[in-house]
Amino acid sequence: MYSRDFFFDMLNQIGQIRDVKTIRHIAMQCASDRILFDDILSLLLLGIDRERKMASWIISTAVEYNSQLISDEQHLRLTTLLDSEKSGTIIRNVVRTWQYALSTKEEVYLPIIEYCFQQLMNTQQEIAIRAFAVTVLERYIEQVPELREEVMFFLERELPFSSPAFAARARRYLKRANKMERLKNK
Repeated sequence: MYSRDFFFDMLNQIGQIRDVKTIRHIAMQCASDRILFDDILSLLLLGIDRERKMASWIISTAVEYNSQLISDEQHLRLTTLLDSEKSGTIIRNVVRTWQYALSTKEEVYLPIIEYCFQQLMNTQQEIAIRAFAVTVLERYIEQVPELREEVMFFLERELPFSSPAFAARARRYLKRANKMERLKNK
């Protein structure tokens, strides 16, 4: 268990982070320490602007290292957070988190899919958020097969006008969706 001084020192540190190396270092600690991960997640949910942005970055990187860190309850808390979130940084990092950490419970993954689908359809949204949303939707394609056609239609329409990052993810989604269709028709 951490002392109160350690926690406040960590909070102060997070607000001062300016480089990827430090983010990765803290994320690596979180990946093997559930209590620290939960504390950083609490900071994301309750902190002030700069600390919340850094916490979201740490969370998404920690989950990249250890996808089992985040619980279904925490997935739902993040979904609730995003309902009113305006910061593109936080939205991007939470959606990035979801591309690594999948839930198997329908009551958890359906709101995630709905949120990602809305972000994908919003052509005014930052391209990184939309690209991460495509990856999340691709990861859930087997759990919600009826989503496949709707996303495919949208991606095929957007592909000629998209950025390289978005196009790469869209092509990967389309390839996987077409493969599923071929397997289904066999």
